[in-house]
Formats: sequence, structure tokens, C-alpha cells
Amino acid sequence: MTAALGVILDVPSNTQKFFGGGEVDNTAKNRAKDTEHHTDDIMCISVNASRDTAVSGQSGAAPTIFMWDAVTGDKKCRMKVAKGARGITAVDINADNMICAVDLHNDHNVYCYDRSGSMVFKDKGDQNKIHDVAWDQKPGSKRFCSAGVKHIYFWDAAQSGGDKTKGLYRGAEQTSFACATWDADGKCYTGGANGDVYIWGGEDGRSCEGTIKAHKGFCSAIRFVNGKLYTGGKDGKVNVIDTNTKQ
Repeated sequence: MTAALGVILDVPSNTQKFFGGGEVDNTAKNRAKDTEHHTDDIMCISVNASRDTAVSGQSGAAPTIFMWDAVTGDKKCRMKVAKGARGITAVDINADNMICAVDLHNDHNVYCYDRSGSMVFKDKGDQNKIHDVAWDQKPGSKRFCSAGVKHIYFWDAAQSGGDKTKGLYRGAEQTSFACATWDADGKCYTGGANGDVYIWGGEDGRSCEGTIKAHKGFCSAIRFVNGKLYTGGKDGKVNVIDTNTKQ
């Protein structure tokens, strides 16, 4: 059951530690106890900005989400999702160790948990598949986005029920998104199926402010780090983009 393991690689020493593994009460994946670690394939993983805490979600009719120590591999907390979810397809963790996640139910439900694993809210995402969720990196913000097939939604965990609002393309080509990230100023960036990076913000916090041509073919990976936007695409290229100059 190696696919149910979280692996921590110490690069300088080339040694590994693990979250999970060991014996289970039943060899059937859908029956084994999942109180301490994953019992089915891990579908998604995210690590917080300080690199000390990870969160991961698994497949299965009633999947689990775990928060665990990214240094020692020790469990921190467990979140059990109701039967019918079919799996957790995307997850993210912010600087306060809050978690957002999305499942594979027909409604593609969006979940938000606090650092103790208590649910803040749950709401329907979209009838179309959601490919990614990402937290705002602006200090103090509790906003995040969910992005997928022909849509993006913005959420605010500081508001009751998550305050879900749909992104407005404002004349930009309506496309699907495989990935999303935020900068430290409250701007959101998504990687489009058309190869463009979409920039989201505006006074309403949900409008497309422009696009950057990044790849030939879909943009499949995106991350904002220290003032630079890193993207990867179907064309096999990795780009480093200055968000100030858009180049």
C-alpha cells in the first residue's frame, strides 16, 4: 500500500521518513481502519509556507484528510468526509494551518477546516469538476479559490458559509483551469487550458484583470514564490514570470 504513504525526503542526507504505513486491521482498503493514516491512494498533498506541516487527501467512498508533521511524519489531526464523496481531489493549507479541500461528488463539494480539524463550512462547489484549490497568501486573509472546468469561485472563510462568489472573466476567453495560486498582495493566478495565466483581483476581488501568454497547450502547474510566478505546461517548459512586468 505504498500509494497510501506520505514520504518525507531529507535531501542532504538522502534519507526518508514516512507518514503512514504499518499494519492494518483488514487488508481490504475500503475496510481498513483509517484513524491514524491513509488506507487508500493519496490523491493530493500540500505543505504550508513554513514547510513544517502537510495535509493530504485520499480516494474512497468516505475518504479521510490528514494533517501531519512534515518533519517527523507524526499525525496532527484527521478529518473524515461523509460517504459519497468518492475521494479528495485537491487540498491546500495556509499559514494558519487552515485547510480547504474539494471532493469528487457530483456537486464537487468544497470543505474548509480550522487547524484543529474542525469544519468551518462545507458547500457545493460546481457541477463541473474542480481541479485545484488555493489559499490567498496575503497576511491575515482567509480567502481561497476553487478552479476547474470553465469556472473559478472565490471563498472567504472569515465569512459565514464561505461567502462563495463566481469569478468574472470581464471579456477574457472563458477557459478551464488546472491549477491556481495567490501572491502576497491578494492577487490570484490560474493556469488555463489555452496556455494563458489569468490574473484575478479588482475592486470586487473576483474579476479577471488580464492574462499572460505562458505556454503552447494547457498550463498544468503554477506557484507564486518570493515575487516570481512559476508555471509548467504541456509544452514541457517551465517559465519564471515577474508579476510586475508580466514577463
